[in-house]
Amino acid sequence: MARPQLKEDLGKLVSEWCAVEQIAQLLRDAKDTSEEVRVSAPKKEILIEENLRKAVEAGAISLDKVYNLIRESEENGNQHVFYYRRSGQPGTLDDVATRLWGAQWQKKMDLPRADLVENDFIFADLHPWNATLKPHDWVLKIYGHEYVDRYTDVIKPIGENRFTHEFVREARRIVIVVRWNNPGILEVRIPQTESKKRVKQWLQKAWLMIAPACPPTEYAPWKLTKARGRMIAEQKSNEKVYRLNHTRVEDEDHNIGTFECHDPQGHLFAQQRMVESVKKLIDGGECTNLRVLWLTGNNPNPSRELHTLIGHNESNEIVIGGYCQSRDVDYVTDQLRHFSR
Repeated sequence: MARPQLKEDLGKLVSEWCAVEQIAQLLRDAKDTSEEVRVSAPKKEILIEENLRKAVEAGAISLDKVYNLIRESEENGNQHVFYYRRSGQPGTLDDVATRLWGAQWQKKMDLPRADLVENDFIFADLHPWNATLKPHDWVLKIYGHEYVDRYTDVIKPIGENRFTHEFVREARRIVIVVRWNNPGILEVRIPQTESKKRVKQWLQKAWLMIAPACPPTEYAPWKLTKARGRMIAEQKSNEKVYRLNHTRVEDEDHNIGTFECHDPQGHLFAQQRMVESVKKLIDGGECTNLRVLWLTGNNPNPSRELHTLIGHNESNEIVIGGYCQSRDVDYVTDQLRHFSR
């Protein structure tokens, strides 16, 4: 039997997405079963190329565990998350895969993949979210590739009173995640970017690729208007759960008011006059934008303080700043379910 290999593309993914401590913890866990595994290394590159590679080749760490490490890192956080509702399930993981790729899809697709196709989008992975906790949930991942031109600080003279400004062309991996969150919610997660055009293009591309398994006509945007309104109305009774530090409110005459804390960690409603101002404007109107700091605490609270923007450009959209754990994103979604009732 051939020995497992940590291929170059897979090693690059680990280097790009996984923190040193995550890799070291994977090695520590393996060291309990194999004394040949080394944990410490002077640099991240050596930790991957020497320690992790040798542990995989020795069979102390399976490739599945390496992929799980990457999944946790690249599929969660630093994203625009678009929510859609559907009555009933779209099917099991195998149903979804068969509609996308036909029978015997396992052999045909050979998932998961770590490579890229130049200037194209490909299916990279399909896996259960957590077969024990939520057996009906699945995650579909798409990799995209594009080139981006980046300015450098290099300016070169090319003649009298003429200069050129140097660009560097860089390849970029785009990770799009489609997550079925039972019951009834489909999430399309797009990499965080300031470009509305890119977000729209990536979102359209995701729907085009998953259409055979998830026809867009069967899904409707899950508008988070009610959740935002309730979170403002009930902020005092939930002060140990979250803080609100920015909101945009539109009244019944379409006048827009923006309220923001000077301190990003601050509490917008710490003073009663702010509460009264927002409630007065929102009466008859709606909250269109709400920045939330979710606070840590006992389970199932998030693993760290987590910033989200609810209703960024679309009513069914949230933005999660920074990378986080999969359970953190699900915690936010579960809170939005609660406040949408």
